[in-house]
Amino acid sequence: MLSPRIRPAQIDSAKEAVLAEAPLPVGGAVVASQLIVDSWLRSKAAIGMPERVTDVPVLAEDQLDDSLLEVLHTPMASFARSLEGTGVGLLLADQQGRILDRWAANSNGLDHLDRVGTVRGAVLAEEVVGTNGVGTVIATRRLTQVVTNEHYSEFYRTAVCTGAPLFHPISGELLGAVTLSCDAAPQTELLQALIRTLTANLEQHMMTMEQPGTRQLLDEFLRLARNGSVPVIGFGAQGLLVQNASASQFSPVDFQLIRQAAAEADSRGRATGETSVGKVDLKIERFPGAGNILVRITPASQRSFTASVPRLRTAEPLVGKSNEWRDTLAQISRARTTSRPLLIVGEPGSGKTSLAMGQIYRPAQPAPDIAIMDSGAIPMVGTRRWFERLEQHIEEHHRIVIRNIDAPEQRTLDGIRTLVASLPRPNRVTLTATVSDEREGRDLALSLGSHLVVAPPLREHPNDIASLWSHFAEREHPGSKIALDPEALRALQRYSWPGNLRELQTLVADVLSRRKFGSVTLDELPEAIRSPRTTGLIERAEEEAIRRALLEAGGNRLRAAEILGVSRATVYRKMKSYKLSS
Repeated sequence: MLSPRIRPAQIDSAKEAVLAEAPLPVGGAVVASQLIVDSWLRSKAAIGMPERVTDVPVLAEDQLDDSLLEVLHTPMASFARSLEGTGVGLLLADQQGRILDRWAANSNGLDHLDRVGTVRGAVLAEEVVGTNGVGTVIATRRLTQVVTNEHYSEFYRTAVCTGAPLFHPISGELLGAVTLSCDAAPQTELLQALIRTLTANLEQHMMTMEQPGTRQLLDEFLRLARNGSVPVIGFGAQGLLVQNASASQFSPVDFQLIRQAAAEADSRGRATGETSVGKVDLKIERFPGAGNILVRITPASQRSFTASVPRLRTAEPLVGKSNEWRDTLAQISRARTTSRPLLIVGEPGSGKTSLAMGQIYRPAQPAPDIAIMDSGAIPMVGTRRWFERLEQHIEEHHRIVIRNIDAPEQRTLDGIRTLVASLPRPNRVTLTATVSDEREGRDLALSLGSHLVVAPPLREHPNDIASLWSHFAEREHPGSKIALDPEALRALQRYSWPGNLRELQTLVADVLSRRKFGSVTLDELPEAIRSPRTTGLIERAEEEAIRRALLEAGGNRLRAAEILGVSRATVYRKMKSYKLSS
């Protein structure tokens, strides 16, 4: 539920309350602070806020600071493409609630934004138009969904707006807000999951852009992008960083081919390659930091070129050699030899999609023989269109991965199961789901008629942390030489990792933002990781439960795991942690 906000009609009574030094009634709550009233009175005087909002003020172009837009345009546009067919519009606002830009995958989304007057330059600060999915997000600094009549302004009352604040990943400064807006529709709560995914991606993108070499690349990109209409693309170690409007003619696969062709450039920084719009000439400029390049693209001249079209990169193998990780890979390998589909379940961030693909999952670099479908997008895309895409992928790709199979309602889930079961080779399909425990995973696997494999959380294969650290460091900053000293590694292996692999990757990025070489000590790790864990009631209850299960199972750890409803690896790890024997 939204926090109560002051309405314009309450300002006069608020003034009287303050002058009388009395508590101020606000939406059923009592606020004694004069600062709140002063802020509203200043806002009213400065903006002339009417009692009834009938329009949205729009600023001229020269009054907007596009610094945030220039950094985030590429990932925002990429995310917007995933909203095709949903009628959802995407907004980026600065910290004053001014719309910097808007995106929609088709005319339905743009029509919606037009109807509610949400255009570039529109001022949606809460003191201007009341409660809304932009200004209220900035005022409360938290994810907020404003549904129909919860909006203060009447012309928003057919809309559902879901927004989240955008913070600088290092300084924590509030930069603005991102918002999804659409006409009222069922299951709009899924918009909250989408906006969380988007903000996480944007903050990771900003973390990358803070590297010195990347900053230089961005400065040069902005200079070139403003001074001409030639397509300009910037790449970093993780893939596409920035692109200007002229580069939108190229597809994601084109970007891969262009990047690989650029890697084979001659000593003058020139190369050529094939794209979906034809052969192109490339002018490449390199910047500090491996993988940081800026590419200017022009149509190929009439002269012939001998350079061959680059091939897509080979798949990156999964990282991990612990017994727990190897056991998981062996289970997956065995399941693929049967005639049934495979379901991989686990906690968020545990690497389920990578396990399903058999290689490291990078959304910006799709594998040519594997199609990725997200069933969480069904309410937005529409069931019919989603199934049509799935059938098309089944015809065109060797393997299919369907993510978030736990999201659809039962009727849709039955349709997916029926379609997969009708395939000549159902084992081409791998499904993933986020579950709270293994029992929930077993029930889901039974309903789908699939094999079940549980992706182990990071805390259950701590011996892989050293190699995962090296892998994430190389991805974040190729060529970096930053390792863990023994004490720091032990602390990481003791930590519970509630965010799993994503949390470890974020930690590596944070460390690399400060330096690129040397050995990381215990003192450089966050307090939550440094502090020794004390044994509390939960740990003692857990230890006692494992003791009882082992006693009931006659010391058989596999049977004890079944009694407890957890994986065998969990029992092994807990026995070691509590120094228990069979």
